[in-house]
Amino acid sequence: MLKRTRRGQLMKHIALFHICILVLALILSTGCTGKKPVSYVIIAVDQLSFADASCSEDRSEKNSGIAILCNESVKWTHAYTTSLLSGPALSSIMTGLHPIDNGFRKNNEFLSPQIMTIGKLAHQKNFRTLFLSGGPPLLKKTGLGPGFESFEDFLNIQQNPWLRTFKKNSDVFFEWIDNIQNESFLVVFYVPDLRFLSRPLVNSFGDPREKSFNSQLDEFDSTLFEMIESLKKKGLWDTTHFLLVGLQGRNLYDRKVINPNMNLHSESSQVGFFWKPTQNKRDAPVSWAMDKNISLADVGTSLIESLGGKRPTGRLETASLLLSLTQPNSTFSHSRIHLVESSWSQWQLGSPMQYALIADEELYFHDKNPKVYRTLTDRLETTPLSGPIAEASIESFKKVASELKLEAFVSPQIPKLSRWNFNYWDWLSLKYENIKSATASTSWNNIPNGLRAWTARALIESGDWRGLKSASEAWKVPQLQWLAHKNLNLPEVKLDPCLSLINTGLDNKDVKKCTDSSFIEMLSLQDQENKSRKWEKILEEKLIQTSIVRMNRALSGIWDVEEDMDSVISRVEIYFRTPEHRTFFRNVDRKINRLIDLQSTQPERL
Repeated sequence: MLKRTRRGQLMKHIALFHICILVLALILSTGCTGKKPVSYVIIAVDQLSFADASCSEDRSEKNSGIAILCNESVKWTHAYTTSLLSGPALSSIMTGLHPIDNGFRKNNEFLSPQIMTIGKLAHQKNFRTLFLSGGPPLLKKTGLGPGFESFEDFLNIQQNPWLRTFKKNSDVFFEWIDNIQNESFLVVFYVPDLRFLSRPLVNSFGDPREKSFNSQLDEFDSTLFEMIESLKKKGLWDTTHFLLVGLQGRNLYDRKVINPNMNLHSESSQVGFFWKPTQNKRDAPVSWAMDKNISLADVGTSLIESLGGKRPTGRLETASLLLSLTQPNSTFSHSRIHLVESSWSQWQLGSPMQYALIADEELYFHDKNPKVYRTLTDRLETTPLSGPIAEASIESFKKVASELKLEAFVSPQIPKLSRWNFNYWDWLSLKYENIKSATASTSWNNIPNGLRAWTARALIESGDWRGLKSASEAWKVPQLQWLAHKNLNLPEVKLDPCLSLINTGLDNKDVKKCTDSSFIEMLSLQDQENKSRKWEKILEEKLIQTSIVRMNRALSGIWDVEEDMDSVISRVEIYFRTPEHRTFFRNVDRKINRLIDLQSTQPERL
């Protein structure tokens, strides 16, 4: 009996031991050795060309995110955008379609809600989703937002009216990550930081950096490094597909084009692109280069397939890049046709759209006078092919263009004196010296309408009141005449119905003739308490509005921003530009310039 009892206890202990082993195995299989959720981080960067994402030894010697990607990802050396405009280019990554197929052609347009995007697909697959925009033109109104739990595009107009920095959005991303715990996620960043050359930065020692593209790139690269290191510390790096991709390149050579958004040469169309795939922790990092031509539409197609979606179909063939994430090979031909377009000329100038076709090492411009370049031997694309070989190639490309129903581009006739002929630093110099200089030798009536408001502003900033008087009389702009007379201590002109209310008051029957609601609101505050602070707010808003229009000019007109006389020099500002209000105006103006980084002039070396 005693032996039987002991034997039974022994069997119980053995059974309990086996149960413990099974529980431990289950814990290990679901915890330490189990697969974590797969996630995606896509960082889409304006003006990140292939050359700017190079894997140089200099970059590897500092805290560089790009250097990490050079060693731990697949790099495509011949990745091409689908559009020089940010919205359409990103739409290809989101849909796997060229703009010609998804209908998103200009920055002021939007994506049809019927089209599937990686955001919608990820949401269907129970991913947590987040879109972090650095600012216009990638806003909610683009139609890229559906499927994202949060589409962060808020800009504090009292701090910086045009940019949410990559650093700020990176911080938001990690706060969000900490709240979703161990769930799959898909996050898209839109990064326009590299466009803002005048944004003041400091280096790692706290010293000011020079105001240049390279400084902005170094700042971005450092933030990218910090992001990657943080993902590694959180144990998310190995389980995350991490993509860094340029939306377009930039003008690296003097093409004598009227606008960088019309340059379809390779320095503008060939972009940097890295894809770090998920991997097992013990595996060696993926690190190889792929040389075949691909497009941003291919990137989008691959993301959709990776998420388990159906490959999108359009008029242009797209390919999957997924095989290249596991071996340095591909399933598609180098000779596929790729289409790069720019609708900027149609959007801003009313001329036809621009198209370039790429196949193998040939770049074809579908113009009224078509040209084809051999990119392998003519790296700067300065000498078009000629002779029978060129003719045969052009005819082949023309056939494709005809099948796609592409209209041949005709270069618009732009006058030598045009607002499009001024560069970034011309628009951001405090007194618009170059604009004033360019218009100085031209009669007032011969200055084109698009430059008149800016010429007036240049005259005002430099205190040239006699010049403003002459210009406003020639252009018949009464509010500018009024301002010139006030500053020259001449008899007041009473031609503007709004400014006339300063003397007559708002009870006058003529108040209905004034359609400037901001100006009327400003006048109505004169008899209220704390009026100076309320006036200041209205003036601040008008000055910020002008700065947005001004920055859009510096950025070559990529935003959907209306520009008229009031947005360039408003009546509210005109009121405060008079001698009796000048001190108050200067205080507000200095405050705004500090907030929005417009206290910079063109660097001497340029």
